[in-house]
Amino acid sequence: MHAQIACETGRFDIEEVIEQVSEKLIRRHPHVFGTSEARDAGAVLKQWEAIKRKEKNANLHYLASLPKALPALVRAQKAQSKAARVNFDWTALRDVMAKVEEELRETKEAIRSKTAGKHRRRDWRSAVRRRKT
Repeated sequence: MHAQIACETGRFDIEEVIEQVSEKLIRRHPHVFGTSEARDAGAVLKQWEAIKRKEKNANLHYLASLPKALPALVRAQKAQSKAARVNFDWTALRDVMAKVEEELRETKEAIRSKTAGKHRRRDWRSAVRRRKT
């Protein structure tokens, strides 16, 4: 019915809808229609999520697509499910702590690098000013 209304107003017709839906199905399911190496459900799901992210916006955070209107527990469950698809899921507390410590080390290193970069730029600017005088 929507396609008919759109056709009558000159926006699109049912053939365009069918073509776009078919293209989307083929694009998002290379394990069925293409040459994908994904052979199990987990690999297919990861591939599908990657394709969707690429289509929507590569710059969006992985969890940005979660509806904000969901109840908190449902949203948390969906977030955990999405995180598990990209191997961000642990069963033991020690594994969680190891990941937190790894992220903290990476954050500290990034801060050190940025601070060192600022010092190098400041030193370079000072050297340039000394050469000009």
